[in-house]
Amino acid sequence: MKIKFKERQSNDKKLKCLYIFIIAILSSISCIESWGGIMDTNKNSIIMETDNATVNFDINNGSIIMLKQKGQADSILNSGEYGLWLIRFHDGTKISAAEFSSSSKERHFQYESMPNALKMEFHSSEVQVFINVHSSPQNIEFKGEITTKNKTVLDFALPARFRFDPDKLDRFICPMDGNQSVGTAFKGAFFQRKSQESESYFQYSNSYPAAFADFFHLDTQSGSASIYRSQPRQHDPWEGAKNHELIFVPGRLSIGGDEQGGYCDRVFATYITNGETWNSPVIRIAVGQSASESLQDYCIANGINRLLEDKMSPELLEKFKNSVLVYYAGNYKEKMEFLNLLPVPSQIHFSDYLKGGFDKEYPDHLPPRPSFGTPEELLAFFERCQQLGHIVMPYTNPTWWCDNPKGPTFESAGDAPLLQNLDGTLSREKYGSNEGYTICHWHPAVQAANRETVYQFTENYPVDILFQDQCGARGWRYDKNPASPTPYAYIEGMLSMIAEDSQIKPLSTESGWDQVVNYESQLCGMTWSIVPTEGGPQWRTFMKHKYPPNLWEIFPLAQYIAHDKTAMLHHDLGQFVTNREVLSWTLGLGFCMSYRNKAQALKYDEVLEWLRWLDRIQKSICSRYVGEPVYAFEHDRGSDASLDDDGVLRATYGSVEVIANIGTKTRIEKGRELPPHGFYATSPGMIGANLKKLGEFDFGDDGISFIVEKNEQNIDVWIYESPGKEVCVEIPDLRSKNAYLSFDDGFTTQALIKDGIINFQLPTKEGNTRYLWHAVIHHD
Repeated sequence: MKIKFKERQSNDKKLKCLYIFIIAILSSISCIESWGGIMDTNKNSIIMETDNATVNFDINNGSIIMLKQKGQADSILNSGEYGLWLIRFHDGTKISAAEFSSSSKERHFQYESMPNALKMEFHSSEVQVFINVHSSPQNIEFKGEITTKNKTVLDFALPARFRFDPDKLDRFICPMDGNQSVGTAFKGAFFQRKSQESESYFQYSNSYPAAFADFFHLDTQSGSASIYRSQPRQHDPWEGAKNHELIFVPGRLSIGGDEQGGYCDRVFATYITNGETWNSPVIRIAVGQSASESLQDYCIANGINRLLEDKMSPELLEKFKNSVLVYYAGNYKEKMEFLNLLPVPSQIHFSDYLKGGFDKEYPDHLPPRPSFGTPEELLAFFERCQQLGHIVMPYTNPTWWCDNPKGPTFESAGDAPLLQNLDGTLSREKYGSNEGYTICHWHPAVQAANRETVYQFTENYPVDILFQDQCGARGWRYDKNPASPTPYAYIEGMLSMIAEDSQIKPLSTESGWDQVVNYESQLCGMTWSIVPTEGGPQWRTFMKHKYPPNLWEIFPLAQYIAHDKTAMLHHDLGQFVTNREVLSWTLGLGFCMSYRNKAQALKYDEVLEWLRWLDRIQKSICSRYVGEPVYAFEHDRGSDASLDDDGVLRATYGSVEVIANIGTKTRIEKGRELPPHGFYATSPGMIGANLKKLGEFDFGDDGISFIVEKNEQNIDVWIYESPGKEVCVEIPDLRSKNAYLSFDDGFTTQALIKDGIINFQLPTKEGNTRYLWHAVIHHD
């Protein structure tokens, strides 16, 4: 690694000789590879180098003139109109590094160079800003220090807006709101004018959180660059109250285009009052790496490293991987009556026990409401579920307090525990017809209430996993409650709460973002805007209706961060795998199976058999990739991306390779013909598929759905199909054999395995409902 400094012009020959002498001394020190020092030149730039990149800083104000990958002629990106940094004050005014210069007295810039480092100083009557830049073999890192003199600082962007050429951009990988999508790769055309006739451009912006990560990545014709923060959480819960340097710093992310080209902004949201000094987290620029490589480094830099196996016992983990999440609705008697019909194990999730009803009377969750049953019956239900081998995971919500009516805890505590906006007002929330207030997690009454809920579900009504709604879904807020260490500590308080709770029980939550991944065992959400699940909230807008599908593709940024550390699935209350289309999407994203039904609905074959099919997919396919990393992913829309056809997902999660046809066209993949919304999943000894054609048979647009698992002696096969149908399935690693099948009901039939395919007829049964059939294939 090297740093060169192309110096200002100087006529002082003695000073020049001194510089040469210093360079000679430094060159003799073995720990320094090379350092060019400062020399006369007409090019007013400071050059910093890593093994992969060269960065030119403007000698007059520190702006990044160019960022180049080694071996490339053109720059990937450069500072935009604000220069190296941008500050927004509470009064709405702004100040940027571009307004400073080395020749100005009012807004003065100066720098000091050191081996592999650069210190920049910006002095004005409003603020004093120090920027430290450090190079390592792989990265360039920035860290800022701000002292405000007469105003309150709300935002600090470092580096400030970057500019890039959309014509040279292959894709821009961006995190999305964790409630909406797993991540997106925007194409260069996204940053250009919407049309030749239009003067407008596309834009996307979000807060972090709820954005899944503070991470950008560009793949261009001139190389690749990643821009991300490093702020690892290595402290115990609530330590930020004593040491404000530990408090998580939220932010904002935005991208888009305008007349000057493409841009990206990333901002720290802080609160620095008169005379205070504040230090930013580190921002890193990595050049020449793939997005997946940089995301691995992002996890390391931010300490996101707690694997799923570290969060629960081996016995619970085994059941967890093999269980469908079932939102099981009904009162105590209804739940108990049909409990024996649920596949074992299932994750039994429900909210109808809540003391005041859904989104009523929080933070008080217990005792159960009379319409559900008595406290003794609730406990009996939990115990029976666990006796049968199920996982009990009731719904809770520790993130807001409800009124109309208030619960006893809210009545007793009053308004003191509530979040206060910057203007001193309370933060009112409304979900449907239910209303209440945002809370301050730092307040003792809030902490006591949550600890009581956790205690109740640990000691009084022991659960296997505790679901805490909204802990992964909320964005950040300012909070002027006196109990909050700083006005930007709202998210740090919530993180401290779930970090504390995760030491007591495995946790599950709504949606997710990177900083909750170490504490949560399960993330439920991240697909409202991409997966066409049935129903959904009124505010839901599909991403392809907002941004033309030819401008973007799905990129699984969330999975690269969280898939080996959590189970991931759709929203626990409103999104479930109810049809073949959603099933294909779910497998392609590496998600788990989930279903919602009333307890009484299990008496209907159509409901029960679909749930049994999802259960088999969970056990045979999903269980193999839960807690496993992403090794490959591709979203291929083809050459004619349209609103009508979403293309195909090809992915590898752990040992499982998945091809998911999420479109409306038949597709040929790996020599198999996939119907609309079909899939093909393989792992050593396992094939799971929904195929249009197999051998000489054409099963139409619904396809044939089956799973085959090969063990040392025999082969298990499951077929989801109507009775009496002639079917065939693919057998892994077996060409031609004589065989017979024995079904669970005692029915047997002869068959021939030919060219890896076995053809046979299903048992007969009244009706045309699709059933899940299981047979063992015995062969020579």
